Amino acid sequence: MKKNKIALLALLGLGLFSAGTASAVVNTIYVVGSTAFRPVFYAAMKTGGGTNLVFDGGNPATVIGGTDANSSSQIVYSNMIASTPTVINCSWTGSEAGIAGITGNSLADVTIPAAFNGGTNTTQTPNLPGAPAYFLNPGNNYVGQTYTTTPDISLADTSVLSSQTAKTAVHDMGIVGVIPFLMAKNKNSSPGVNSTWTNLVNISYPQLFYLAKSGAQSGNFFTGKSGDSASVYLVGRNRGSGTRVNALLAPYVYPTQPHQYVIQNTVYEPASTAFAGAPLTLTLDPSPTAFNDSQVIETPNGDGFDSGSGVGKILHCDGTAATSSVLVGYISVADFGSYASGAVQLTVDGVAESDGAVCNGAYSFYGHEHLIEKNSPSSYAHSFATSLLTALPSACPSGATLTDANQSYAINPSLMVADKPTSSLGGAGDTGYPSQ
Repeated sequence: MKKNKIALLALLGLGLFSAGTASAVVNTIYVVGSTAFRPVFYAAMKTGGGTNLVFDGGNPATVIGGTDANSSSQIVYSNMIASTPTVINCSWTGSEAGIAGITGNSLADVTIPAAFNGGTNTTQTPNLPGAPAYFLNPGNNYVGQTYTTTPDISLADTSVLSSQTAKTAVHDMGIVGVIPFLMAKNKNSSPGVNSTWTNLVNISYPQLFYLAKSGAQSGNFFTGKSGDSASVYLVGRNRGSGTRVNALLAPYVYPTQPHQYVIQNTVYEPASTAFAGAPLTLTLDPSPTAFNDSQVIETPNGDGFDSGSGVGKILHCDGTAATSSVLVGYISVADFGSYASGAVQLTVDGVAESDGAVCNGAYSFYGHEHLIEKNSPSSYAHSFATSLLTALPSACPSGATLTDANQSYAINPSLMVADKPTSSLGGAGDTGYPSQ
């Protein structure tokens, strides 16, 4: 059965279209990219009442596949666009993986040794999870991850110029949001047993350089107190992540592989058990709630998680039994709030993250969300992408001002009074410090 007919039958079952439209064409648009920005995309799809500029009549979309939540990694929306039934099939793969995905190419990840930390894999260099992208299967009522195709659109936390992917293979349509990121340390319900954890309150970019470039560093390097001897370890994302690019560009580590760490409950398993040959992904199995010093191990070749949820879950682990270890991770505001309960935010270069600090240029750990489409998209996919140039900034949480202490997971670009410079080497605002 053809994809468009299957999609239409699903919409009919939800009562969105009448039986009289059963012979009509259904346009399907495939979207991938930033996990940090998916709450904004969700808001744009689900907001009606005339504020949504995507669907006919300003009506909200209906979710017909995946979990109806702004944190869903795979989700399928449906509604009418230009009087045509339209399906938006999303697989949030990470920014770099998304850019690779819309070129139709894979992107090799790091080499993983056989059965690393108890996993079942053999030695291999798998493709990044999400390149190619796997979508909820239209041939199975959008259940399972057994369907792959070249996506039409990707959202990325950095510009194409900073990407690992060929620069001529895609079209960067522009910036649709600003994504703040955080540095945070692991939860610790008994901080008195680890003075490094207590005294570690800030990360500077020079300190992050050595932490990522050379591996674990002694606590006194960060705190300036000679008695703080616990080792500080970096927890982060894989090569498919725009969050990782943002974290490593500023201290000039990117594109070199960083030193990153996990705890022993982290293993490599297939990203999808329903798809033969699916790439391996780093997962917590089962999700631990605490860790000790002996459980902190380095990942193969600086690998990390394909989603910020993995970093958040690691930071959520209680270090009450870790007297000589502190875990520090980089993470989006959205994923920190959803997954890192109990973890503690750090200042970056002495500044705490807030909407006001980002808008005013005082806080520089943020990225620009770029809307990127593949070369030669269909007319309806291009029209949809064009509508997102207005809809996505409008869907960013409102209210950010120069004095706003809130921590929005995205900021409308129009609110930026100071911003990072455009560079021919780093792309549109990927590197450097903000200025007015």
